[in-house]
Amino acid sequence: MDTVALDVSALVLIQTSLAFITAPFTSPTYNFPLFLFGVYASENKESNEPLRLFSALVGLSVLFDFIWLLRHDYNGLIGFVVVIAMIGKIPTFYSILIALRHRGLAFGSVLGRGGDDPIAGNANTVWAMPGGFGGGKPGYQNIDQDLETAPGAPSQPPPPPPTNLPGPSPVSHQATVPRA
Repeated sequence: MDTVALDVSALVLIQTSLAFITAPFTSPTYNFPLFLFGVYASENKESNEPLRLFSALVGLSVLFDFIWLLRHDYNGLIGFVVVIAMIGKIPTFYSILIALRHRGLAFGSVLGRGGDDPIAGNANTVWAMPGGFGGGKPGYQNIDQDLETAPGAPSQPPPPPPTNLPGPSPVSHQATVPRA
């Protein structure tokens, strides 16, 4: 389903139109305000919270639609449109989840877990490579630069290690074992 690109805005607009058509008749009264909020949530790119909340509300409203269909009397055409709207909420819900994944939100935090939950992961963490790759900061070496031309590289090579150091000390903690 991830390879099929369903546009969240188009699906929400279709759902809003269906809810607007059924609004003057005996139909679920929560669908029209819900999808008006969905228009705002799908267009808001600054925060994932409205879209996350809208995804939970759409998933829950499928259950409410089913209960509403069992408990109310409705006209045949309006009932057909309400059933079509209820069925249309399923691809809308999944396309919202895919859009949230593309925005960097984990599925666990869509379901109410978030923040520091180790199962859901922390979706707000931006990992950076240590060492300043690509930052152009002085003192850091870029991948394409040689060691000699890197900023902050020493101008002279380091001196060779001294050669007059004593060798390793003899091991004195082991006893000799007599051989028989």
